Amino acid sequence: MKHPRIALAVFVALGLACYVVLGLRRTAAAPIFGPPCDDPSTNEQVFVGLYSIYYRAAHVPATPRALGWPPAPLVTAAHYLRCDPETDRRRYRVRYAAIKLATGLVTLQRDAPHAEHAIDEFKDALKELRIPDSLTNELGHPPGSPGYLEDQAGIIIDSKPPGDPLYELQRSCCPCLESCRSGTAAEGIAVVEFTIDVNRKAECLPHVFDPLCWKKVFGDKFFNTDPQVVDGPACTISSATPVPTCRTAQTCNQPLLMAPTPLNMQPAPAAPWCGLLFEDVRVLANGITANAKNVLGVRTTGTPASYRMDYELCEAREWSVTPTIVSGNCAPDIDCGYASVADPGTGNASLSGTKRLRFTSNFPNNANDWAPTALEVLATETATAACVASASCPAANLPASCASTTQGSTPSDEHCKCDKDIDHCDGPFDTFGDPSFGAPLCPGGK
Repeated sequence: MKHPRIALAVFVALGLACYVVLGLRRTAAAPIFGPPCDDPSTNEQVFVGLYSIYYRAAHVPATPRALGWPPAPLVTAAHYLRCDPETDRRRYRVRYAAIKLATGLVTLQRDAPHAEHAIDEFKDALKELRIPDSLTNELGHPPGSPGYLEDQAGIIIDSKPPGDPLYELQRSCCPCLESCRSGTAAEGIAVVEFTIDVNRKAECLPHVFDPLCWKKVFGDKFFNTDPQVVDGPACTISSATPVPTCRTAQTCNQPLLMAPTPLNMQPAPAAPWCGLLFEDVRVLANGITANAKNVLGVRTTGTPASYRMDYELCEAREWSVTPTIVSGNCAPDIDCGYASVADPGTGNASLSGTKRLRFTSNFPNNANDWAPTALEVLATETATAACVASASCPAANLPASCASTTQGSTPSDEHCKCDKDIDHCDGPFDTFGDPSFGAPLCPGGK
């Protein structure tokens, strides 16, 4: 699908007469999830699909702008998600994408009815995802913010009975967004903060947050290799809590320190540990791939039933961007945050977290402009990951019962009704203000 708009134009020109003569049309009862695609999407393409749809939806009714990596055409993005080979996660990703696209479409029709090209592109993307017209028809053109409209679209989906195509987008494992916001805070720092309630036992979820499981839980969208704990100074003890000690007081070192050496004996994932972690991060969009190699200071604490991970950037080592073949070091100068899971006494697990990120001017493609959207994707991907089977990280130190339990406690014939009916993340381009989620390893200790 290198030229989706050309292909679409040819389809319309040659096929319209056949549609009229033969009466062929897409019926309201057409299923959303059909047979697997002959050419499944890669993990990187799935990320491009999510990023592109989230980015475009955040820019209506204004003319779309490409401040960082340009988003893919919406039909291409939708195709990537429709052909997502991860069937367990595809339902959640397509749900978020359908809600974003439906909101973008009705906003355009309401506020920019003469933007015919953009309106058609949103319609075509919804058709590519096989979303019936009933979603946008019932959503209508009410006043309200994009977040309000996204929540209303989710309510419409969750109201449908079995047999309605939109019923397929309802959830059996329930990663309910309790709160979510992303944007740019003071000093140009991109921030996301989220809380998620999921109908799983907290003791079965630490693998979602332990960095040693990141590549297994989040796939190849963000990591080239499994993050590894490396040799370095011993963690210090502060108020009975270990604090990782970086090899240097500067995140940017020129010349670079010697390459970190992986420990022969890696800690057990989902068990408390403290140390330095080497990560090889990858982000791909529209044929451009960026790599960044960093050393993080990481601390994990608690028991499986109440688990927390805090981290900070210690060394921003190498980066490269292809196919332009440019490289350097010191890509981010801030990368920190926390994630936690606990049982608040309701029987469900409560997840929360924040990530704060800022790139230096050395890094190309206006990374600070696309970071808020990427962090919004990270928040909804975390919600999706909350439903991933514990066996995705087989070495994780989890109770044996977690491997045999289903992903969520809702019976297969019943679907979720989230208490707050939230299906959106505030932002990502609103004024954020000061972060409110405490992250002790971030600069300033807050």
